[in-house]
Amino acid sequence: MKPHQSPPPRRVLGLRDTAVKIGRSVAWLYKKTNRRALEAKGFPPPLEIPGLLAWDEVAIDRWLDSQMPPALRPRDAELPDQWARELDARAARLAVQPKGHAA
Repeated sequence: MKPHQSPPPRRVLGLRDTAVKIGRSVAWLYKKTNRRALEAKGFPPPLEIPGLLAWDEVAIDRWLDSQMPPALRPRDAELPDQWARELDARAARLAVQPKGHAA
């Protein structure tokens, strides 16, 4: 990617698509205790979008890549620093603070 190009738009995955992507059932992923167990292993928490249980696809892809043995990881698993910073900035803009929490 050239320095002046923006990264491609991020995609938000709902509960069903996320469950399929990680090989779990919707019912399994819906349970908060199961999600917390995954998060303890580095899985990204759901985005804070009111009324929607959703995850950032890039964050899930990064986590999946990190679970693979180094020899099997895709060669492009590491994002350039600038792109990673831009993706993180976009994710921060998507985050919504729950009511009653200070920013």
